[in-house]
Amino acid sequence: MKKNNLCIFCYAKGIIALILVLVTVLLSSCGGKVDERLSGKWIAIKTFASGVTLPASEVYKDGFTLEFVSGSKVDFTVNGEKDVAKWSIDGDEITIEAGSEEWKGTLIGDFIEFKNVSNMGVDITFGREGTDAMDPINTLSENEKKLVGTWVSESVVDVMGTETQVEGVEVQDVLKLTFHPDRVLNIVHKGQEVGDTKWVLIENWDAPEDIGNFKIMYEVQEDGKIKADVFTDDTFLYTVTCVQAE
Repeated sequence: MKKNNLCIFCYAKGIIALILVLVTVLLSSCGGKVDERLSGKWIAIKTFASGVTLPASEVYKDGFTLEFVSGSKVDFTVNGEKDVAKWSIDGDEITIEAGSEEWKGTLIGDFIEFKNVSNMGVDITFGREGTDAMDPINTLSENEKKLVGTWVSESVVDVMGTETQVEGVEVQDVLKLTFHPDRVLNIVHKGQEVGDTKWVLIENWDAPEDIGNFKIMYEVQEDGKIKADVFTDDTFLYTVTCVQAE
């Protein structure tokens, strides 16, 4: 767990933010009818860059929407700024273009996935408004979806890696982590509520924002278990292995 969570997180957000500049050049026109599969408003729900999946609301504070209209035009709004671009579809493959800018996406039911937007290494997923695509769980990566639910401690080791007991509590009550689809992480330590913080899985690890003097850093192991380092007042207490509660 030696990676710098903040640096990777900010780097990913920086790359994604460049799309705000590039997207505004997508202008234009033409003839044709709207494919019924593209009907309705499409809302950006998540972005992916540099190994980090973020809710689109973290990047586009005032939203990013698409509406495919007659004349092969797509109306889009980015952070309150409206414009139009040209669109076409071939099977399930969608192209949005203007001048030298071209986005390639795939229609998958109530989702449209654009890969490597403007050759910046950023993926953006849109969901159709008013459908299950708007469920917060769809803002998560596939690995993050596996974490949703409650996890309880299975074992505890000290700084030397020796299994130990935490005085006054059963091992299963040392740490309880509940991951919610809206990226709220609820923490209970030694049977006492610590509170809520935000979680974002970067590859297979995370260091959520501290809650008071309490801090954890956790990593998802190859066997699917969570290994969390626990600190209070910046002092290491122990490492806890957690398994998903039944």
